[in-house]
Amino acid sequence: MFDLYIDNGKKPPLNINDAKIYATIDASGMASMGANVNMESIPTTDTYIQNGAHANARNIVLSIRPLLDIEEKRTALYDYFQIKHDVKLRYLMDEKDYTISGIVETIDLNPFSSGVVIQVSILCSQPYWEDATKMITDISRITKLFEFPFSIEYDNPKEVSRINDDVIQIVNNVGNVDTGVVVKILALGTVINPEIYSVDERKMMKLQFTMRFGDEIYINTNSGSKSIKLKRDGRTTNIINTLVRDPNSVDSHWFILRAGLNRFACLAEDGSEFMETTVEHANKYQGV
Repeated sequence: MFDLYIDNGKKPPLNINDAKIYATIDASGMASMGANVNMESIPTTDTYIQNGAHANARNIVLSIRPLLDIEEKRTALYDYFQIKHDVKLRYLMDEKDYTISGIVETIDLNPFSSGVVIQVSILCSQPYWEDATKMITDISRITKLFEFPFSIEYDNPKEVSRINDDVIQIVNNVGNVDTGVVVKILALGTVINPEIYSVDERKMMKLQFTMRFGDEIYINTNSGSKSIKLKRDGRTTNIINTLVRDPNSVDSHWFILRAGLNRFACLAEDGSEFMETTVEHANKYQGV
């Protein structure tokens, strides 16, 4: 038995498979979707060259049957599935807790049939399911040691943090799809030209920028949302122009997380020990 919640951001989430009010009797498009692969033939041979590939948009079609107060519950679905409006699905079964967002394409039914079934079509431009909770991994060289309960004696000092000699840290993408990340860098002192290096991809993102105490930089590498922003003294500004793009040196790249273990290093020309750095990502899946 699974639960399937609908959330349009306006009303409380509704379970459309709770066995008391609604039953989802059919759902297509929940498993893996297809891909569009561009191929070009080589003249005089039986060989093709792949020019590119991308996942198709996901089309989820739900067939929902009201179980009680049929007319009232049928009408209530129009409040949740408003055509042209965004909606979020949340799928829960066993240890799975996945979400996906889309736009309502159609909602249709025959109100004069003996068994009323509402059919809803949802188009998802971002086709992958995601864990409902995002993962945040600390990749700083600083290890936090302060915890409660806490006591300290005059003649028995205790560490509250430690700077690691090993600059390489691990980020685990437990999903089965590559994904972008949001890197947050908090400056605990002066940091000159911070850099995040992907060891496995051999790619780096370097900023020509000097951070001062309290500055926060957010680097978003997710497709369609790429940005670099600075939060300083309560104000947020766009600093994407600080990304190193020198054709005479190693250029910066918008790296991603591959499925599995990924190794990163936090570097700077000066002050890397003052970088408190986290990587936030959503584990993504081809299907439920």
